[in-house]
Amino acid sequence: MYHSITFYNGSDSKNTWDDWRLIPTGRPVPVDPTPVYSYVDVPGSDGQKDLSDYLIGRPTLSDRSGTFEFYMTDGDLNWHTRRNDIVNYFKGRKMMMFLEDEPSVHYEGRFNAKVNPDPSFSKVIIEYRIKPYKYNDNGEEVGI
Repeated sequence: MYHSITFYNGSDSKNTWDDWRLIPTGRPVPVDPTPVYSYVDVPGSDGQKDLSDYLIGRPTLSDRSGTFEFYMTDGDLNWHTRRNDIVNYFKGRKMMMFLEDEPSVHYEGRFNAKVNPDPSFSKVIIEYRIKPYKYNDNGEEVGI
């Protein structure tokens, strides 16, 4: 199994391997979301009051932000054409992301890409800011 990602922007989908022949520098796994805590100072009381669980009974979770890095392989595709296709496909758009390793769920958020040319291997960096949860085909949250 190869570790590719399929991105779907509502009208078009692209797979990092099938469409662009990108090789991940490591297994592409989004960072885990972190709990968001809320503390307030109350005059006349000791310490701070923890309001993290106040509204919904548990701390909320932050968005996941990070990057996936890929090497751009040589191939039949023109480097400039591929670079332009990759950068133009993302452009900060909101879309869904499906990991090859986890085909039954998807992630939702915004993505952007840049290509760092290098004499030996060009590196494609896909930046993401996605919601903290995974979703099934029905759009239901299925965990983090």
